[in-house]
Amino acid sequence: MLIDAHVHVFPPEVREDPAGFGAREPHFGLLYGDGKARMAGGDEMVDALDASSLDRAVVYGFPWLDPDLARRHNEHLLEVAARHPDRLIAGACVHPLARGAVRVAEEALDAGAAVLGEVALYDRDLDDEVLPALEDLVSVCRIRGRPFCLHTNEPVGHSYPGKAPLTLQGLFHFLERAEGHPVILAHWGGGLPLYGLLRRRMKRLLAQVYVDTAASPYLYRPAIYRHVCDILGADRVLAGTDYPLLPWSRYRTEMERAGLSDEERWRICGQNAARLLGLARTRIA
Repeated sequence: MLIDAHVHVFPPEVREDPAGFGAREPHFGLLYGDGKARMAGGDEMVDALDASSLDRAVVYGFPWLDPDLARRHNEHLLEVAARHPDRLIAGACVHPLARGAVRVAEEALDAGAAVLGEVALYDRDLDDEVLPALEDLVSVCRIRGRPFCLHTNEPVGHSYPGKAPLTLQGLFHFLERAEGHPVILAHWGGGLPLYGLLRRRMKRLLAQVYVDTAASPYLYRPAIYRHVCDILGADRVLAGTDYPLLPWSRYRTEMERAGLSDEERWRICGQNAARLLGLARTRIA
């Protein structure tokens, strides 16, 4: 089973008026408000899966500050997943500092969302206000046995829209609060897994951490696959494209260049996500 563990799907009204929604939500405007960034719908996502010979995808939305927008987007993802139950797996999202964020998360997970995420903050670090709010959302996932996905980015290097001022120390404190629960750190965890070589506490905190590969060709050389597999383990890496940002073929090429074994690629390209989400396990041909 080939699974893209990180794609984004938006309702028609958002795709048709990115500037209008960007004016209401500055963080959305930062990423999509100029209308240049592509946004996919549910049917388009299924077509993209077919074009790449993929079986399924985990569909994420956006961390809206407006709880009503978050609810509507979550409901839309559940609807498209219900239309394509063998292809799309609904995630649910809310901004951690939104009014009633915990309730929005509970409603979506109780309605059938398989994962809470990709939770994101694009304008600040995981500070003393954000960390308790994230802990509350992780607690919602703990109770329901669902993984939690957090947007991360590397704290150094080039700037780009949506790159938050995250620090590795902030991520470390988040993992302290989420210890023992499955957490997905998007975009290679901002490089945090490379610190799995540290002695003492880091190894224990990373024990339940998964990372996904979303946007990897824009950020890292292909060798990142080999390094993270050696440090964190190939069973903790999830292939995700951030579609429609990039197609699956770009990631397949980079995994080949990284020299991964067939077994490692089998795990990364679907087995790990299937295990994490409780899906049927099928070996990739």
